[in-house]
Amino acid sequence: MAYKHTDAKGDGGPGSPVFDAVRQAQESHSGNGYGHDIVGVVRRVESDVREFKAGYIGVGPTVWSCGDFSSCKKDKERYCPDLVDTYNFEYKDGSRSWSGYSDFVRDNEQFVFSVSHSLPPAMVAPFFCAGLAVFSSLKEAGVGPGTRVGVIGIGGLGHYAVIFAHAMDATVTAILHSARKKQDA
Repeated sequence: MAYKHTDAKGDGGPGSPVFDAVRQAQESHSGNGYGHDIVGVVRRVESDVREFKAGYIGVGPTVWSCGDFSSCKKDKERYCPDLVDTYNFEYKDGSRSWSGYSDFVRDNEQFVFSVSHSLPPAMVAPFFCAGLAVFSSLKEAGVGPGTRVGVIGIGGLGHYAVIFAHAMDATVTAILHSARKKQDA
């Protein structure tokens, strides 16, 4: 069952493109037909949206922050006291965010990313939750040439950590509990 996120007042705030969820993305990687990762097509935008007019987009783990709190002004919206995450968070007007489980979502454009039409939605969607979580953590930690990163377990998040840390020119050590994934490491 898909939830309809229909409140047009304040659910995404100014600068909020509205787009349809691309169902094949969720169907391919979650197994049950829907998932919280979102890849979609812009259907409608408010007049003050600058970056998105039409096209293929992805949404990360955050849909809204106040923009005025000190952390918001330093690109650390995760610490905003009014933060609204993509899934199951309440907006100030009482409505909820339901992410990829919705028929559509409304997001502030600062949390939306352009996606190439040439990329399969099922392969792109997981980057907007797990991928962003791992990449932003590595970046915040200053990972780069001359740094060392230890990754415990190379399942979903760990797999991204190995790939991203290696791409950032860090020396990467994967720590596994069995030899089963040694080839992947």
